[in-house]
Amino acid sequence: FHARICHLVRERTHDKCCPNTETHSIFLVTHLSYYGYCFNPVSFYYVVQEKNQKVEAIVAEVSNTPWLEMYPYVLHPDSTDQVKENRISQAQEDQQKETTKVKSMSTNSKDSTISNNKSQSPKRLNYF
Repeated sequence: FHARICHLVRERTHDKCCPNTETHSIFLVTHLSYYGYCFNPVSFYYVVQEKNQKVEAIVAEVSNTPWLEMYPYVLHPDSTDQVKENRISQAQEDQQKETTKVKSMSTNSKDSTISNNKSQSPKRLNYF
């Protein structure tokens, strides 16, 4: 499993992080099985450089137990998984700004009431 994790990290970071079996250790943080049943929504593999004990990357293996699905995500500044997440976040942020802008326009353009003469009834101006 060590080689598989190293290959995944190398692939997802476009060779910017290149762990191998001689220079890195991998530590697994996961749930154990309890009374013969294992519910494990996520397992974390910490890729640690042995020389300075620095965490180089983390692989989060997310599982959807009932459907036997499993997806690995590499948590590293140069990971393609991180770039995808940033793009999604940026798109959501842009959409939120646009929604806020539209809301403020609609708040400012509510039916305005203008009265020229106190004896006359107010006129309503509809902008939309």
